[in-house]
Order: sequence, then structure tokens, then C-alpha cells
Amino acid sequence: MMRPAPEHDIPSDFTSQISDKLRLAEPCESGSFGVVYQCTISTSEGTKEVAVKVFKIYAMRTTEKHQKAIRRELKVWLRLSKHPAIVPLLGIAYVGSSFPALVSQWMPSGTLYMYLEQGTITDSAKVGLVLGIADGLKYRS
Repeated sequence: MMRPAPEHDIPSDFTSQISDKLRLAEPCESGSFGVVYQCTISTSEGTKEVAVKVFKIYAMRTTEKHQKAIRRELKVWLRLSKHPAIVPLLGIAYVGSSFPALVSQWMPSGTLYMYLEQGTITDSAKVGLVLGIADGLKYRS
């Protein structure tokens, strides 16, 4: 597993490894706040699959509101990255926007939505998933 960005340090910048690749990629998932892509990067540990969350920018929303929301998510994610049930934040990348995209480890089953859509989840895996979510929420409080 790749190490997360240190809590009080600036996250690693993966822009040079990601920006050109995302132009050709299809998003894996999309939500109201962002779009997730799967990408391959090179690290000192070798080639790694990562998830890249690119924030959606809405013209009717001010730059300050976008910045505040992104800073809040970045701050929370850096704090929670220490918990084993949370996918660690590895860094950022600037891809077609002045706002940073967030880079995390790619999980073998993809996004949570992709994992749930597989339809092959056993009851014990469902219980484990719920317990992991509950533990992550408990850690947050």
C-alpha cells in the first residue's frame, strides 16, 4: 500500500504524470461534486493504479465557494487517511483547472459503487463493509 501524504505537509503533486492521461480517459464514476478516473502513475515503489477525483466546477458558484469546499474535503481526507478503513490521499494533480484534483490509491474492486454493483458480495463481506464504515465514522467524531 502506498503511504498517504503527511497530515501537515503539502500533498505530493502528480500533475506531470496525470494531466495528459486524463484527457484520453473515460471517467469511472461521476457524482454531483466530482468525476473519478482510474490512472497509472510511476512512483519509487513502481507502477501504481490511482483514482483521480476531479472536482466539477459550476459557473453559478463563486471561486471562493469552490475553494472552500475543496479545502474542507482535503483537510478532512488528510486527517482521516490515517485510519485503516479510509483509502489514503496520496496527493494532488492539476488537470485542466486551477483547482486541484485529489489522487488516492485505486482499490482492486474500483469505487465503492462499482464494488456494490458487482452483485457478488457475500453476506460476511457486507457485514465487514458496514463495520468498516461504522468504524471510519466513529474515528471521524
